[in-house]
Amino acid sequence: MSQRKAVNKKIKAAQNGEKSEMKEASESKIYQAMCKYWIIVVTANHMFMAFSGRPSGIKIVYMFLLFIFIHTFVTMWPVWKKILKVYLMVTEVFTIAALIAVYTFQFENIPPLWKNATGFNDAQLRDFGLYQEKRQYELAALMMPHTIFLLCSMVQLHYVNEEFLRLIRDPTPEAIANAAKAKAAAKHKVKDPKHHRSAMGHARDILYEAQHKVSRRMVYLHRFLLFHLEKIVYITVMWAAISTANAQRGILLIVWILLLPYKKLHWVLGTLTCLYISVSLIVNMFMQLSFVTFHDSLNIECNIEDYSGPRKGSNVLDQMKWLGFQRMEGDQFIIHVQGLVSIVVMIMFERAVGRREAYLNLLNNTPSYVVTSIFPIINWRHADINLTCAVKYYINFFFYNFGLEVCYVTTLLTILATQDLFSIFYGIMFWISFGMRKKTTALRKYFHFQIVVLTLMYIWIYLSSIGMPPFLCPKVNYPWIKLGTTKEQHTRLLVWLNLPEFFVDSSRSLHILEFFQIFFLVMQQNSWRMKHLLKDYGGDNAVLIGSRLDEVTVATNPTENFVIIRHKNSLHKIKIFIFEYFSWLTLVIVFWTGTTQISLYCLGYLVGFFYMIFKQQKVIMGSVRVLIRTWYFMIHDDSCGFTNSSSGLGWDITCFIFLMIQLRIFSSYEFLHVREDMITSVNIAHLGYEMYNNLIESDAKQRVSEESACIEEIKHTMSRLKASNAGLYVATKPGHYDVIRGDNSSMFSELNPVSAESKSEDKPESEKASDVLESGKGQEGPNVRFSSFSSQDPTTVGTDSHRDHLKRLLALRAAEIENGEDPTDDPDLDSSSAESTPTPHEDSKAKVICLKIYTILKSIFLSLLGCLSGIMKWVALKLNLWCYKYRNILRKLEIQKAIISREAAGAAPDADARERLMQSDVDNASDGSLPDPSKGPPPGASLHHFEELEGFDQTKHPVVQFINALWFFYIIKGDLICYILIIANLTMTASLLSMVLPLAVFFWATFASPRPTKKFWTFVMLYLELVICIRFVFQFNFFYWNDHTDPSIAHERKTNPYWFPYFIGIDKWKNWMVMDLLQLFTVVFHVNVIKQMGLWEVRGFSDNAIEEVLRKTMCDQPSEQQMLAEADETGSMKPGSALDIQRNPFSQLTREHNDLPLIGRIILKMKLTASLTKREGITPSFSQRAIHTLMLPVMFYWEVLHQRITLVTDVYVYMVTVDIINTIIVVFGFGAFGFFMIFLDRALYLKKNLAGRLYFHIVLMCFVHGWLFFLLPGTNGSPFFVNRIAQTWYSLKCIYFLLSAYQIRVGYPLIVNINFITKHHSLKGLIAFKIYKAIPFIPELGSIMNWMFTTTTLDLTHWMCLWTIEHSIFEIKCWRTMAKKAPVPRGRIFPQKNKYIVGGILVTFAISVCWFPLLSMNIILNIVGIPNNPTGMDIQVGMDTFEQLMTAVTDNASITEYTEEDYNKVIAQYPDDARARKFLNEFDSTQLTDINMITESQSLWTISPPQKMLLIDRLSQIPITTPLQIYFRWNVKRSDPRDGGIQYATGETSAYFTQENMDSMKVIVQASIAGTGLKDPGNKNIITFGSQTQATTLEIADMMPKFLHLTATSAAVIPVDLGLPAIELKALSLSLKGHLSTTDEVESMWWELAGAKGENMMVCYSDKVSPKMLQPIVDYGVVGLYLGVVLVVGNIFRNLYAGLFRKIQLGQLQQVEKLHQLLNDISLVRELGEMNLEEDLFGKLVYAYRSPETLLKFTKKNL
Repeated sequence: MSQRKAVNKKIKAAQNGEKSEMKEASESKIYQAMCKYWIIVVTANHMFMAFSGRPSGIKIVYMFLLFIFIHTFVTMWPVWKKILKVYLMVTEVFTIAALIAVYTFQFENIPPLWKNATGFNDAQLRDFGLYQEKRQYELAALMMPHTIFLLCSMVQLHYVNEEFLRLIRDPTPEAIANAAKAKAAAKHKVKDPKHHRSAMGHARDILYEAQHKVSRRMVYLHRFLLFHLEKIVYITVMWAAISTANAQRGILLIVWILLLPYKKLHWVLGTLTCLYISVSLIVNMFMQLSFVTFHDSLNIECNIEDYSGPRKGSNVLDQMKWLGFQRMEGDQFIIHVQGLVSIVVMIMFERAVGRREAYLNLLNNTPSYVVTSIFPIINWRHADINLTCAVKYYINFFFYNFGLEVCYVTTLLTILATQDLFSIFYGIMFWISFGMRKKTTALRKYFHFQIVVLTLMYIWIYLSSIGMPPFLCPKVNYPWIKLGTTKEQHTRLLVWLNLPEFFVDSSRSLHILEFFQIFFLVMQQNSWRMKHLLKDYGGDNAVLIGSRLDEVTVATNPTENFVIIRHKNSLHKIKIFIFEYFSWLTLVIVFWTGTTQISLYCLGYLVGFFYMIFKQQKVIMGSVRVLIRTWYFMIHDDSCGFTNSSSGLGWDITCFIFLMIQLRIFSSYEFLHVREDMITSVNIAHLGYEMYNNLIESDAKQRVSEESACIEEIKHTMSRLKASNAGLYVATKPGHYDVIRGDNSSMFSELNPVSAESKSEDKPESEKASDVLESGKGQEGPNVRFSSFSSQDPTTVGTDSHRDHLKRLLALRAAEIENGEDPTDDPDLDSSSAESTPTPHEDSKAKVICLKIYTILKSIFLSLLGCLSGIMKWVALKLNLWCYKYRNILRKLEIQKAIISREAAGAAPDADARERLMQSDVDNASDGSLPDPSKGPPPGASLHHFEELEGFDQTKHPVVQFINALWFFYIIKGDLICYILIIANLTMTASLLSMVLPLAVFFWATFASPRPTKKFWTFVMLYLELVICIRFVFQFNFFYWNDHTDPSIAHERKTNPYWFPYFIGIDKWKNWMVMDLLQLFTVVFHVNVIKQMGLWEVRGFSDNAIEEVLRKTMCDQPSEQQMLAEADETGSMKPGSALDIQRNPFSQLTREHNDLPLIGRIILKMKLTASLTKREGITPSFSQRAIHTLMLPVMFYWEVLHQRITLVTDVYVYMVTVDIINTIIVVFGFGAFGFFMIFLDRALYLKKNLAGRLYFHIVLMCFVHGWLFFLLPGTNGSPFFVNRIAQTWYSLKCIYFLLSAYQIRVGYPLIVNINFITKHHSLKGLIAFKIYKAIPFIPELGSIMNWMFTTTTLDLTHWMCLWTIEHSIFEIKCWRTMAKKAPVPRGRIFPQKNKYIVGGILVTFAISVCWFPLLSMNIILNIVGIPNNPTGMDIQVGMDTFEQLMTAVTDNASITEYTEEDYNKVIAQYPDDARARKFLNEFDSTQLTDINMITESQSLWTISPPQKMLLIDRLSQIPITTPLQIYFRWNVKRSDPRDGGIQYATGETSAYFTQENMDSMKVIVQASIAGTGLKDPGNKNIITFGSQTQATTLEIADMMPKFLHLTATSAAVIPVDLGLPAIELKALSLSLKGHLSTTDEVESMWWELAGAKGENMMVCYSDKVSPKMLQPIVDYGVVGLYLGVVLVVGNIFRNLYAGLFRKIQLGQLQQVEKLHQLLNDISLVRELGEMNLEEDLFGKLVYAYRSPETLLKFTKKNL
């Protein structure tokens, strides 16, 4: 124990020592950093003190001290080092004094003392910097800057200044020697091994490593600043001068721009600038003080006459503003002078960087940099290593290599930004220089001239922006003062001409791009001067471009051939994009430029675009000189548009920039590699064609072999079944039902004990038969059929094919990915977590918790990352599985090109490439053909071989795998992408012009075998170009339908679905060219790909027979001996001999294809005649050409149905899926039509009627396009392209058409898959099957259709019985399969976790169903509901049976919705009332509205005199026996959520008259008879009836509600009672008004609501209503949902477990393999037409189910 304690003490002591050492090291580093950089903090604080806030006397002193500090630093470095301490002491003393003065000035008695002592008033003291702050935080803000600056100065003076001065001294020889030793030691420093270091040691190493990295980055930053800070200073000066144009800053701009080419004067210029700006800033500060007043003479009254006579507005000119000393706006002086301060800061920074460089050069004994390279060791030899080196190289020498292009681009951007008179001169100078770009000497001289001209122009522009001094206004006037007729025209002319005036318009702006023109020209001159220094570094263009590129060969090209590199890095991929694909982007820009502006000039862009699209490959593969000349012509064509409009000019310049970049690409050595690659691709394209044909033919031969084996197995099985059932019915002749219902126990002879030999013989046969049937029924992969049209007997190949190997490999990988396992993952991904790092002895709980949280978060992140990675890998694998054979072809072509390129370069072929070719089962024939990727593996080849050969990109990042898979899918399946874009274009435009290509796709391309021909793609390209030209022409505005401002045209657009510009496709709309461009580029790109693969001249397989006959007819003339040998006994030529074929080729074709129908032989004869005529040069007659043309569609579709080689595939599942989705879309409108198509599809599929499938396909396509595009718009009144549902339906239907055409092209399989839903015995298959069975009627209809269109002996009842048994066996087999995958040992308790999961899900489901009605109603009405606020209200006031008193209607204009603030005010009215707040919390601000009722009645009170007298009698009752009742009724109008109509919600309040009410009413009625009352002062004809002196008001208490509640489900409007009746119901006040005639007789009367403004206002609380799509659920209500959902689901849930005991006998069979085999046998014999066997086997199945004992034995598990 004592030893252990001693050891622990030593460990702790060592740890404490390491900690103290670490602490000391950290403190030392922090102190060293403070010594170096604290002076920057002091300077920044000093500048803040001087420039922040408003200027004052104290800040002027700070400013003075600051500029002494700056000037000595900039100009006198040794003096600055000597006075630094004095400067710090002075600033410290002054800051203390200022701090004391400012603080003591806050006392109440101090300001009078200052006033008495100085004689200053408050304003002058404020100018000095002394003023009082009333608030504490303002005082703190005033004192804080002084305090911080004082602390910073004290730290610098007393703690770090001595060390800082020591650091900036010139290095001594001893220091230089020590620096060299330290550098050498750092190079040879070796780290301790990890296991010998403690945690503190690890931390120290990490800290040192981080410091080292930061130091390296600082070196690069220092070099960047050293080389480019001078340029940044120039830019800062220009920005400061341009941001605020005045005479003060104009001097800076003129001096700096004139001295820009003279680099040697930069130091002096910076020094003088600092002095100049210092004086300007101090003067500017003085000008801001309040005691400094400007004399009136400084403001010039400038009375001049402009274009409209005497100038209107203010004529006062501020001379101080012209000079640059005007008063600032706002309270921050730094904003006023930020430009000048920025210049000083940048000059200081530049001097600091320069002095640091000088110090380092002395310390390290190194010379100054000659070449401005941030990475000195990087030259052009390193540029091809990797992307990092390339970036470093171009950071070093980008401007040296591309400076000329930068100058040109800057000029063009300046022209675009200015667009004035000078921009014309910019353009002229640009074209002169561009024409001289190859003559460097002349261009250098011209640039001198251009710099001078541009400098003078820029100075003039600046001077014109500030104008002449204002004091010259009365004496001198501009001659162009009256230019223009309006103010806008006058201003625009002056801006365009760059002419000055006294009153400079605020819209005038200066552009720094005009400075960058000059700046980059000067930089280019400097780079030319340094050209002799750049050759060793590769900074000149000689290493990138050449002048005689046609003479450069592969061997003499100085750059690396990045195209043939097998393992390409990021740099190589970027180069491939730039040098191979950037031209496509350039052509896109050319096209876009030509179509953005509609003019005849822009048509030139399209002409150039079309030329390059068609001739690009030919031009690139030709002479480089011709290519560059062609591109020069396109650039010249582009330049003519520089006088176009603003937006058009922008695209013109963009196009020019891209053309210039592309020209530079074509002029480079590296582009030659791309060119050579294209030439090689064309030369070896025939190899791709051969491999493509071999691929298809090998698949066909392989499938024929598989079918032959399948047929043999079927025949063997049939023989076995016939033999086993041969003696069943020998003596008798039973009927159909006798066989099915008879005693078939003898058919179960296999259940009797047999010998082991018979078992071993029978079992494999039955298994093979089952496997054969399953392979036939479930065939969904490539399935190839040779028809009788084949002229050769197929050779058999092994069934263990290449594709099967790869399928198993990719399936294995997909399964690993789905299970979270990935063998290709980086093993170091979790290396940090796998390492066993030692933990400290005493870890705190907090550390352990943090570590656990970190581990959990890390695992979650890695899980999500792994999931995303797995998805991308899975998609990549699926795409590679689809395209892997074609990727092999591309890969082998690339290898062949690499070998050819290396041989051309004089180097030996790459051994790796040779090895790959040798490992691929290659037939190295003498003709040099490449290997066939379709062949299987060589004998003994392992799975690893195929993983290496076919596992594309498996070692790369999943994102790279995914992108590469998508890219190769796009390349290989480009025709499918073209089809999709063509269909999408029709979907979006729905015009006649857009319909041609989709019809061509559906009627032509999709039937072409093996792929569309050259004619189709040529037609597509030409048609797209024609469409673009037509649409371009009709974009001109002189066509009347393009006038969007015409109301009639706009109305026609909206209402007429057949408006002819829409219908044809010539209407004008934005981005009309996008889809056409996308289609054209995709098609052209695909054409280039198939050209390189050798598939451009591809022919159909049906032409091979004709080609074979033609080949034989072209043989040499046979000799006499050969003629005698080929003659028969009669002397005539033997049929089929060479001479017979030459003399009569038609007889040979007839003999070879005698089994064809007559139409087939006629078509072959016509094709052979056309081929012979073309070969012999004979011109056919018109009738022959006409007949041939008319027969072309017949010939085409006949060949589709009679192809020699087809890749049979069953795509019925996908077709019916698309049809079902389409049926669901239109289930309410075209459901029967959808089911009819599915019905007919099923019939054709089961009958395998290929011709019927073709006819149905053609008719359906014609009907769909005719209905959707011609009839449907007239039916629903809207064009197709705005009908989203129809677009979706058509898009899916197009997928169906593509699948249907593919099915027709490849044919039906030998055995069709009747029950595809029961194919996969797995959990997924079982779930899909259950969902399928849950659909009403669909399974039964499918089975009935199968019975209708299948040849069988069974009636419908027996068929459905068989169907039921199949489904039962499928379910059992699925459960048994899952049980095998997850076996359960005996005696194991069911896991509690699983019980909680399963039981929890079921309980949650049951509770959710029970709560569904209430929850759904709550969600619909409260969460997703929308407010249904009132849109109007009318009120009615009446009294018993008498005439209604008043009616008033309030419209939407008098209804105001609440804001959030209004809602909060309502809530605040009830702070303590829980009931009211509970009610209000059910609403939000969107559900509250104010209804301001109309007070005047909209109807007159037309009571008759007798009724009026009766009313007076009723009102005169004393006492009241029959009181009058008054009612107040309201009708609230709102929208009906069901159909969007109008809904009225009503409500009413009523009360009986009190005695007071009856008296008031009596007075009013009597006054209306007498005509007494109060007349309106504004209108004497209006009277309010009452007594002689005043109006009388009828007021009924608690009649008018203040709040109304509009419920969602009721038509009643309920007055809201929030528990405060005095507030909720208001009094109803009515007054009777009348209109008097000129004789004071009452002409008319009406009632009004009396009261002040706002008293007649109601607040409506509106319940939310459901959206229209959810309204049916609300209509059902809670009870309806319970009846319709809960009871139904509950019944289904109960039936899942009710009666399970009845299913034990048939649902718990031990093993159903024999039953499954028996079902397969029944299907097998039915397909082969053995109907007797079908009856026998079905009877056997029935007997098994009739006899439980037999069924138990038949399903017993074999041990």
